[in-house]
Amino acid sequence: MKSLTKENWLEADPSILIFSKLNLRTGQSSSISQEEWAERILRHKLSKDVPDEIVALFEVATGAMLYGYFFTPLYTLGLQQVFRVAEAAITAKCERVVMSAKQKKTFEGKIDGLIAVGILTTNEGKQWHALRGMRNQSSHPEQQEIWFPQGVLRILAGLVGDINRLFS
Repeated sequence: MKSLTKENWLEADPSILIFSKLNLRTGQSSSISQEEWAERILRHKLSKDVPDEIVALFEVATGAMLYGYFFTPLYTLGLQQVFRVAEAAITAKCERVVMSAKQKKTFEGKIDGLIAVGILTTNEGKQWHALRGMRNQSSHPEQQEIWFPQGVLRILAGLVGDINRLFS
């Protein structure tokens, strides 16, 4: 992990430089630029149907990820925030659906409630429960968790799709 100083805080984190892209035509690999990393993050957008308060939370999470280029742990911090955004999205959906107070108490209950009323399929519910497990793990860490950008981007893409489907 990069040790931040006032001299290096605006320089690329050396660990980000190990990631490269491959030109399939030439077989040449090259480093991924700061702008390319930004584009890879910013291409993931929530739809216009997602409530504004969820979109605002999402913007903060992806904003943290953007600065992962300078300090790689910010990819992890941004992803952990996206887990919270997903929970907020589930809560917002529950508020739009008539559900019992018991179902609305916990993240687990909210997911199960949305399955019970047919908003989520059983398979979608399993995916949301897996996310809940990841959220729980990141919210109660025993040691520093570090996610690399490719994994973060893969999860981010899936969660954006899940949240968009929730409100479509």
